[in-house]
Amino acid sequence: LEARHVLAERLSTNDLAHLVERFDPDGYNANSPISVNLLFGTPIGPAFEGDGIARNTYVQSVLDEIGLTGDLLEVGAGVARMMIELFTGLHPEHVLFDEFSFISADDLPVFEGILKRMEIAGVENLLQPPRERLLSLAFKLVAARDPLELIDEKMQQRILEARRAFAAGLPEELRGSVEFFDPERYNAAASVQENVLFGTIVRGESGGRERVHAFITEVLDELGLRRILIEVGLDYPVGTGGSRLSEVQRQKLAIAAAVLKRPDLMALNDATAVLDGTTETALLDRLKAEFAERSLVWSLHRPRLASAFDRVLVMEHGRLVDQGSPAELEKPGSPLAPLMAAE
Repeated sequence: LEARHVLAERLSTNDLAHLVERFDPDGYNANSPISVNLLFGTPIGPAFEGDGIARNTYVQSVLDEIGLTGDLLEVGAGVARMMIELFTGLHPEHVLFDEFSFISADDLPVFEGILKRMEIAGVENLLQPPRERLLSLAFKLVAARDPLELIDEKMQQRILEARRAFAAGLPEELRGSVEFFDPERYNAAASVQENVLFGTIVRGESGGRERVHAFITEVLDELGLRRILIEVGLDYPVGTGGSRLSEVQRQKLAIAAAVLKRPDLMALNDATAVLDGTTETALLDRLKAEFAERSLVWSLHRPRLASAFDRVLVMEHGRLVDQGSPAELEKPGSPLAPLMAAE
């Protein structure tokens, strides 16, 4: 908690307070999804986590009470239309699905069917499963990244009204399913970084995330917390084969273990395919710096990253079809050019 207050003061002193939108009990956080703004807390267990919040009968009753259900279904439909327009026809493994889509490639036809039924019968006559799918989409929408401006000021105020109703009427059996945000209390369900930040990093500012993370590290060092946190983290039981970690965490840990061996040459085969594009690029930059005097061989999941390497080999059906520097291979007509263009 001390680190939380010091970080807020440090950002303010350096005129960087705008990089973090802090959680305000009475305000809407435009850089957090609707689900977080409604709960104003961290979900614990399946009741409110992920798509569970859209299926939860208590949440549905709160939305009905405030008169938000129909509006959020329309928001979900708007998101679905946008996703279908943007992603129909793209390869299922296209990088844009990882970075921007709320809908998997397999689910695009499902939502097309829901929208058609909605046009014919009206949103109020949709069956429960498609209603929950649309609500789930709406709950993922972030106002600051809402090109359709579906979450306007009026909608934000109504979601805040629903937040108050949600907290006031939360049944006893669900009180252990959410840890509410409190400026003066540690949130045991959130990570240490989330507790220190107590808010959301604002996207769109060049280098903003890196600057905030640097300040967090600086504050933890000053308070003597960093080494303790590293030791606690290393003692965390991850289960057999890392079963208690997410797929992304397991992959990062595997890469870190390989780096610690300090090999003269490290080869990675689609090692970052499970990471989002931003994280993958940041990891690539760090590994290049780490192996500046050694060798790094990488079978890439995303062809656009080839430009970061000194030499590129292009394989097709198991055969080498081209090789050279990125500048040489990106020219029109080369085997690499269409792969780059597809991204």
